[in-house]
Amino acid sequence: MNSSAEQFKYDVIALNEVDSTNAYLFNLYRNDNNISEFLTVSAGYQFKGRGQRTSQGWESNRGENLLFSFLIKPRSVAIKDQFIISQMIALAIKEELDTFSDGFKIKWPNDIYWHDKKIAGILIETELKGSTFDVAIIGVGLNLLQTIFYGDAPNPISLIQITDKEINQNELMDNILIRFQSYYKSYNKHQNGLNIYQRYLKSIYRLKVRATYNDKNGDFIGRIIGVDKYGFLLLEDDQLSIRKYAFKEVRYKI
Repeated sequence: MNSSAEQFKYDVIALNEVDSTNAYLFNLYRNDNNISEFLTVSAGYQFKGRGQRTSQGWESNRGENLLFSFLIKPRSVAIKDQFIISQMIALAIKEELDTFSDGFKIKWPNDIYWHDKKIAGILIETELKGSTFDVAIIGVGLNLLQTIFYGDAPNPISLIQITDKEINQNELMDNILIRFQSYYKSYNKHQNGLNIYQRYLKSIYRLKVRATYNDKNGDFIGRIIGVDKYGFLLLEDDQLSIRKYAFKEVRYKI
């Protein structure tokens, strides 16, 4: 990392276990609104972790994966532009994982995939103050050392399964946060997310690939042609019609 990145410091609360790192950090903030940006809570185990669409929540064996949440106060981000936060954290994770192997993509809106398998999920929760953001809590669950998955998620994979090498959890978390902070600092300075948006689009899983999707009307064949700046997925079907979807309005068929 460059010298400016090395100067980035943040406070960490490391817990052996917690119900949810997001919930824990929200409780801290509600008790003290003056806590600093990038305060981070990590945990070896979450017993009510959220974000993964399984009956058991986010599946993670104790001590085997990277589980953390951090806090920002994105008051320069307009509410209509909030998808930029999702783009920044997805890129930070994806681009850090790129240093280990090829094949990582961002599955809209912000899951991280290696080929057709999910390695990380992101949960962003926000609170408003009037017409601006007061706080955003960004939670990350990244499969690191786990090799056996018991939940009903269809396609999990971990970094050790990809690289066959154990990774230092704290160093990986540091590097993800440094990358995010770089994007966040640039956005706050220039108020222009075009570079972030372009990088995000180039990283989209299944971009321009014909595949099967499912919406309220059933299965159809289409290809992703983009994501607009507000976070809506744009799909072109076989009749060359453009379909526009918000989160949870369309499903990928794996």
